[in-house]
Amino acid sequence: MIHHNKGHKLPPEPLNQTEWERLLAACRDGRHACRNEALIALMHGAGLRCAEALSIREPDFDPDQGTIRVLRGKGRKCRVVGASAHVVAAVRGWLRERSLLLPPPDAPIICREAPGCPALSLRQARTILQRLGRRAGLVKRTHCHGLRHTCAVELLAEGVPLAVISRGLGHSNLATTARYLDHISPVDVVQYMRSR
Repeated sequence: MIHHNKGHKLPPEPLNQTEWERLLAACRDGRHACRNEALIALMHGAGLRCAEALSIREPDFDPDQGTIRVLRGKGRKCRVVGASAHVVAAVRGWLRERSLLLPPPDAPIICREAPGCPALSLRQARTILQRLGRRAGLVKRTHCHGLRHTCAVELLAEGVPLAVISRGLGHSNLATTARYLDHISPVDVVQYMRSR
């Protein structure tokens, strides 16, 4: 397969509500439905980077408090993020199914469905998401970081302060978050133009 965009950085394409629902519906079919739903819930609902989602272990997930501890964030930074009811339900559902595999205590939550629960690689996670996007009939590129972008855009639209979004995403400063959101969703410009 020829990758025509190799070496070119394409703009992020956050999903709208309809596209997100279609992706979620596509995720609920097939042999790996529970695991895949938990994976996309962690990236979209908790705003985790793909590598962060793949490194979460059971002790890092607190469903009662609705929190997820990211021990290996970018720049080796640790942070705690909130987990919505959907994230908690999706991860709990997968953990119930995963328990049948008798995972070792240090196994990652998101793993391959095989004895010993071996880790899922970044490449495998990306392939899963691309496959789900095709199954959902999405025209936009469906990629792991796009789910994180979608989370950030939704938080901004809900009026969440930039500082809170920045901490949740694990950015080192507000300027990074401002740039991150500005090229994804230039909210002020869009609102101004709509109001003319």
